[in-house]
Amino acid sequence: MCSLKKEDHSRWFNHIYNNAHIGIFVVNKERIIIDVNPHFCKLFGYTQEEVLQQSEKMLHTSAQSYHEFFDVAFNLAIHGIPTKIDYQFKHKNGNLFWCQIAGNLVENEVLWGISDITQRITLEQQLQAKSQLLVATQTLLHVGTWELDLDTKMIRASDEFYNIMGLPVANEISLETYLKSLHPDDQHIIFESIAYLPKGVKTKGIHLRALIHRANYCEMRYIFQKGETIYDEYGKAIKLTGATIDVTDQKETEILLKSQKKRLEHQAFHDHLTGLPNRFLLLDRLNKMIEVAERKKHKIAILFIDLDDFKFINDSLGHHIGDKYLIEIANKIKQKLRSSDTIARLGGDEFVILLDDIHNENDIIKVIHENIAMENETLLVANEQIVPQMSIGISLFPFDGKEAHTLLKNADAAMYKAKRDQKHSYSFYDSSLTQLAYERMNFVKELRDAIEQDEFLLNYQPQINAKTETLIGLEALIRWQHPTKGFLAPAQFLPMVEELGLIIELNEWVIKNTFKQSAQWHHSGKHYGQLSINMSIKHLESPHCYDFIKNCLSQTGCPVKSIVFEITEGHFMQKPQEVIDKLNQLCKLGFTIVVDDFGTGYSSLSYLSKLPISGLKIDKSFIDNIPHINDDVAIAKTIIELAKNLKLEVIAEGVEHEEQKDFLLYHGCNNIQGYLYSKPLSVHDIETFIDNY
Repeated sequence: MCSLKKEDHSRWFNHIYNNAHIGIFVVNKERIIIDVNPHFCKLFGYTQEEVLQQSEKMLHTSAQSYHEFFDVAFNLAIHGIPTKIDYQFKHKNGNLFWCQIAGNLVENEVLWGISDITQRITLEQQLQAKSQLLVATQTLLHVGTWELDLDTKMIRASDEFYNIMGLPVANEISLETYLKSLHPDDQHIIFESIAYLPKGVKTKGIHLRALIHRANYCEMRYIFQKGETIYDEYGKAIKLTGATIDVTDQKETEILLKSQKKRLEHQAFHDHLTGLPNRFLLLDRLNKMIEVAERKKHKIAILFIDLDDFKFINDSLGHHIGDKYLIEIANKIKQKLRSSDTIARLGGDEFVILLDDIHNENDIIKVIHENIAMENETLLVANEQIVPQMSIGISLFPFDGKEAHTLLKNADAAMYKAKRDQKHSYSFYDSSLTQLAYERMNFVKELRDAIEQDEFLLNYQPQINAKTETLIGLEALIRWQHPTKGFLAPAQFLPMVEELGLIIELNEWVIKNTFKQSAQWHHSGKHYGQLSINMSIKHLESPHCYDFIKNCLSQTGCPVKSIVFEITEGHFMQKPQEVIDKLNQLCKLGFTIVVDDFGTGYSSLSYLSKLPISGLKIDKSFIDNIPHINDDVAIAKTIIELAKNLKLEVIAEGVEHEEQKDFLLYHGCNNIQGYLYSKPLSVHDIETFIDNY
C-alpha cells in the first residue's frame, strides 16, 4: 500500500485548505485568529492581513453575541468536545448572514469550519412565517386541518382542530377519542363515510354536532367537515385528509333567520291576539278545501260567528277583559274541533269556522251545539263570569256558492239574518234548512226540559221462564210523555238523544229511577226477580259513571243483587278492554251483567270469554222469523249452544208466537221476553201483573 511522504501530506492539506468551499479559520485559546483560508475571506469580505492576529470579536454582530458564542460553542470546542451550531455573523460591510459552524480542538487551538446557510435559514423563516400565518388563519376562520390513518385509526391534526373539537392539543389522537367529542346521534355518519370510499368519487361535506365539555356544562357546537381520500400505488385507501370548520355562528344565524321568517310568516297569516288564522290564511285553506271537495264530492260548511255580547263586555268591563274573552272563546272552540277543521278570526268579534267533509245538515247542528254555541257554559275571564252569546250564519259548499268569497259573503248574510230574526241562534243561508234547524233546536230544548221536569217515565216488560211459567225478571224501558205530542216510544227520541250527546243524562235518570222502584218493591215484598237496565256505552265510559252508581245505591237503598245491566254487543266491541275493566268494577259491587242484542255486533269470542257476564240476550231480529227462515234458525240455535258451552244464561226477546216459544224451549232456551206474555206496562199495571202471575 502506497503511503504519502510528510511533504506530500502537507501539500495535499494546503491544497484542500486553500480550495475548500467552506470557510476555515483557526483561533487560539485567547480567541485570536491565527489562520484563515481564502473561502473564509470570501464569506466575510476581509483579506487575510485584515483578520490575522485580530480578535474573533470582529466577526460577531455585537459584544453580547461574542460572549454568547463562548458559552454555546467555543468553551465546548476548547475542551475537546466537537461542536456544530447555526449562528449569525457579521460581514465586513455590516450585513448579517447565517452560517453553520463546526469546531474541533487541534493541538490546543480550535479549527472552525463555516458554511453560509443564509438561504436555508431564510427558507425556514419563510416556511415558519407561512405556518404561523396558516395557524393564525385557521384560528381566525375556525378551520382545523387533520389527517386520519385508515390502518391505525389515528388522527394527526392542527392546533385549531383540537380547539374546535374541545380536545387538548396532542401529537395525535385515536378515532375513538374524536368520536366521543361528537353528538351520539352523529357518530354513525363518520362510520358510514369511512366505510364507503370508492376511488375517484369526490367526498361530500358533512354537518356534525360537537359536544364541548366545559368546567360546569356541556356546550354544543356545529361543525362542517370535508375530506379527501389518499390511495397507495395499488389503489388502496390509506388516509383521509381534510378540514373541519366551526360553523356555529353561521348555523345560529341560519336558525335565527328561519325563526324570524317563520315568525313573520305567522304574523302575516295569523291574528295577533288569538293566534288563529286570519282572513288571508282562511281564504287559502277554504280554496284548498274546495279543490278537494270538488274532486271527492264532499260538502263544506262555512260558519260565520258574531259575539252578540262583545260590545257590552267591552263597554262595561273594559277592553282588556274583552281581549281575554276573545282569546278564551277561540281556545275553547279550537280544542273541540277536529284537526281537519279551521277556526279563524276576521277581526273584532267575528270568527269563521270551516267544517270539512260534512255529510248532512245534522252534522253541522251537532257541531254547533256540542262544540261552538257553549249553551249553559260559563267562562271565567279575569274573575268575571261570562255566558257566551253568539249568532251564527251557515253557508254550504257547493249549494250556496262554489267560490270562497261567495261562501263567506253568504255565511255573513245568514249570520245577520240570525241576529235580526232570533238573537243567540243560528241560520242557514237556505231558509228551508234554517226552519229544520229551528225545529231541531226546539227539540233539543224540549229534551232538556223533559229531563229536568220528569216528563219521562218507565214501563216494565216481564221476563218469563217458559218451562216453569214463572216470573224471573223485568226490563225497565223508558217512555216520554210529551206535553203536546203525547206518548213517545224510544225509537222516536233516543236517536236524537244519542246524536246530541244527552244520553248520559238520560241514562242517569233511568238508573236512578229504576233503583228507586226496585227499592220500593223490595221493601213492599214484591217478588219480581231481577230488574234489567240498558246501560249506555257512553255512560259506562264516562269517568264518573262508577261513582254515580255507587251513590245511587247508597241514596235509594236498592238491593244490588236485584239489578241487571244490559250492554249492547255492538257497542262494547269498539273499546273492548276499557269496557271489560269498567264492567269488572260493577261486578265487584254485586251487579249482574248481560250482553244485549247478541248476534248483531260481530263479537270476538276471545273478548266474549273475558267479559264478566252472566248471560246473553238473543236479538229480536233473529226471533222474528223462526222457525221458518233457516238462517235465523241456525243463528238462534248457535247462540243457545254457545251460551250453554260458556255456562251462561240465555234469554230471547221479541217472542210473540207460540211456535217461537216451542222452538226455543225445544232447543234449551227457557227464558223469554215479548208480547206473547206481555207488552211493556206502567208501574200500576206491572204491579198487578206481578200479583196475578
